[in-house]
Amino acid sequence: MHQLVKPVGCERNTKRLIKLLVLVMPLLSFLCGCEDRPSNARKKIAELGLEYSTETFLKCIREGNKVATELFLVSGKDPNIGVGKILPTIEAAQSASMLRLLVSFGADPSKAGGQSGDTAVHKTIRVGNLDGFTYLLSTGIDVDLVAPLDGWTLLGVACLGNTANAGTMAKLLVDAGADVNIAQKGSGVTPLMFASSNLPVETVMILIDAGADVNAKSRAYGNTPIREALSRKDGGDEIVSLLVDAGAKLGAVGEMVHVSDYGFYIDKYEVTNAQYAAFLNEKGNRSEGGASWLEDESKHVLIEKEGGQFTPKSGYSDHPVIEVSWYGAKSYCEWAGKRLPTEEEWQQACQGMDGRTYPWGNSFGSGIANISGSDDSYDKTSPVGTFPGGASPYGAMDMSGNVWEWTSSLYVSNKNWRVLRGGSWGSGAIIARCEDRYGDIMVLRLSSGGFRCARRFYR
Repeated sequence: MHQLVKPVGCERNTKRLIKLLVLVMPLLSFLCGCEDRPSNARKKIAELGLEYSTETFLKCIREGNKVATELFLVSGKDPNIGVGKILPTIEAAQSASMLRLLVSFGADPSKAGGQSGDTAVHKTIRVGNLDGFTYLLSTGIDVDLVAPLDGWTLLGVACLGNTANAGTMAKLLVDAGADVNIAQKGSGVTPLMFASSNLPVETVMILIDAGADVNAKSRAYGNTPIREALSRKDGGDEIVSLLVDAGAKLGAVGEMVHVSDYGFYIDKYEVTNAQYAAFLNEKGNRSEGGASWLEDESKHVLIEKEGGQFTPKSGYSDHPVIEVSWYGAKSYCEWAGKRLPTEEEWQQACQGMDGRTYPWGNSFGSGIANISGSDDSYDKTSPVGTFPGGASPYGAMDMSGNVWEWTSSLYVSNKNWRVLRGGSWGSGAIIARCEDRYGDIMVLRLSSGGFRCARRFYR
């Protein structure tokens, strides 16, 4: 019999082949599995009783069903395509883990969608998802990203202050280099305006330190950071002081002077026809106490109504408003974030610490105030600030003459009467003294009567 002879090296080659197969089989299995992964994922979605649709995909994201969401992604669902304006990333904005999952499959968080045209980054801010926002920030998104529909920047949305984490998000954006002066597209409102109205003083300080314009003015509303601060429910005194220290002009709401010896501010000028007309155009000429704020039918009034808008009569924009009731004066000051001065404050601002007779000193002079008997060249009202030589020790103008000025103080303990101070263009030297006072009913609208506002700030 012939004995089979084993080829030389055969056993060795067989062992090598086996070893090679051991190494290759997992790879082949993996590759085959990859080809089957989408179909396998769809089978598993069906086993879960879920319809294979984009609507269901979005629902799973919205409900936080991470297992089903991942199956949809593995099956080939595009993480950047939703239904209409509803995008996967927008639906995931409340969940940091869901955002991570979508981004790992190629989702673009800077793509805009939703009813407001937000991106997922904007949405994380709006819903207060600090973890999700921080994660997206770490992916290198553009910190000056603007929502294309309404023009909101990320910092603008954060400074709206609608969530508990708003201040923290604003700080993270500033630290990451966000431009603090990009305004909202339609209104022109800047992040600092929003922050001054809604956020703590610490956030306002961060924006100012980053170079925010403290005197910016919105295109649509004419608002400024100071005006926004004055509108705060808490009074905004600390923020106003911070803005002023940073160079903001109080003139943005009617220039004020600091009555430093007594710790309050008072308007440098009497409220003008232009300023009061702007107020009426926003609030209307309402009736209070049985009379309209402005006696707009008087032959003396210097504001007229044309085409539904209040405007100063030609040549009188910078003259003090007249024919205004006490209620109309009070309402304007509140609208401007201020108040009427007490008569004590009014007198302090007029005569200073030395108790002078007139704002400028103790002797009556000609040509330094619009009062009767003075060579002032005006029959009635004059433009505010016409006589700089008649300024008070703190720089307040026209405190003697031009128009009587309402205060908040009661006159002779009668709740329906209030004190007026300063005299008018028709008053003589005696009545134009800082200490002289007059009182009348609150609905009175004098042809020689106006007002100025005051405010107390923390310093």
